[in-house]
Amino acid sequence: MIPRLRNIKPETAFIIIALIYGLSFLVIVPPFQVIDEPTHFFRASDVSEGHVMPEKVKGGAVVTITDSMLDAAQKLDVCKYPQGRIPLTNITSAFSIPLNKTSKVHQDISIYAIVIYPPIPYLASAFGMDVGKLFNLPVLFLLYIGRLMNLIVWLLLIYLAIKITPVHKWVMFLLALMPMTIFQGASLSADSFTIAVSFLVIAIFLKFAFDEGKKLITNLDLVLLFGLVLMLTLSKPFYFILIFLFFLIPQYKLGNRRKMFSTFAVMFLSIVVIESLWYLATHTLYAPENYKTSILGQMSYILSNPLVFPRVMSHTLWANSYTYLMEAVGHIGWVIFLPKWVTYSYAAVLVATALLDKSDVKISGKQRFVIAGTFLLIYFMIFAVEYIAWTPVGKTTVGGVQGRYFVPVVPLLFLLFYNNRIKKQVKELNVFMVLFTLIILSFTVFTVLRSLYIF
Repeated sequence: MIPRLRNIKPETAFIIIALIYGLSFLVIVPPFQVIDEPTHFFRASDVSEGHVMPEKVKGGAVVTITDSMLDAAQKLDVCKYPQGRIPLTNITSAFSIPLNKTSKVHQDISIYAIVIYPPIPYLASAFGMDVGKLFNLPVLFLLYIGRLMNLIVWLLLIYLAIKITPVHKWVMFLLALMPMTIFQGASLSADSFTIAVSFLVIAIFLKFAFDEGKKLITNLDLVLLFGLVLMLTLSKPFYFILIFLFFLIPQYKLGNRRKMFSTFAVMFLSIVVIESLWYLATHTLYAPENYKTSILGQMSYILSNPLVFPRVMSHTLWANSYTYLMEAVGHIGWVIFLPKWVTYSYAAVLVATALLDKSDVKISGKQRFVIAGTFLLIYFMIFAVEYIAWTPVGKTTVGGVQGRYFVPVVPLLFLLFYNNRIKKQVKELNVFMVLFTLIILSFTVFTVLRSLYIF
């Protein structure tokens, strides 16, 4: 087996491991144990009925679901069980809850940011649910079918990303197989699609920039790139900033400097207009749960105190740096936080792999500046958006930021560690990567079974 692992390609290793453990998470994670999964479930079902956005009804933003869907979500509500541990019999009995397609109710989801998400990240799960509804399957079957469809899309997109990227294939392999990443990939969360399409967008930019066999960027290439960035923007807007990776591409591949800037301008402005139109159509749907939150009030506060936000952001980072790292690597659902040894060992292995995972690619100083600038700008925007839209006015820390928000763009951070001046080759790197991820993911599966069930 070891000789085979020495020669295995990272994309092949990924698809085998991710399929095994993705299906494992899909099955063993109890229904609605993913953060906000009940709301994602309702939204995906609403999209499957052909609704592009929630409906405004009596001051609230509602999705239309069956009353049995609501019953299932309430019966398996994690808050009802001490430490989130659910008796297995409660889950098996919930499989008998029928769909009751004719009995519809409105569910208000206006306090969740999910209410303004476009339908893009829900298309796969909605399609699966639609098929299940045709056969009048019980409610929980729809949930698992939706998870399965999300997993399939996640597997395909990340497989393509690892295969396409000319640099840091093993780094992307490791990032995709972090416990939190694969857990989200096999869930109903919109993050499943967001993470996967972000990895693919980064991989395509890197291919266009560094693949010597790619001498010319065609119009078809640009249309593909535009479509993917647009889908990413319509999943989580602040990842739109990845479009600045366009400046990694050498000018000669686009024809000349003038064509490069005109092409970028057209793509940039088109996406800004589309996202702005969506925001105008949906922004009134969202009603923050905390009455102290005010977008206009927070913006006014920042403008009147220009230095306040940098201080608030730095204070928040200092206080929560480990929390963000732990959430990015090993926060599973509502209640499971993997041990520190998992977080620190995974971070250490990622840094070491970023230094040792080499190719013939050479990254110039200008390109490193573009990579670093894009990552830092997205990093800043995540905090800015959460401070303006989520945090009560005048608070001294940013609320609502979660470690998983950084995962879609963290390949950029590790690209800054790339150094092909280090000539040492690690012959057993492939073997170590595979065995390391198998150990971490097996431990995670065991932890989920031990922590979330009462047998």
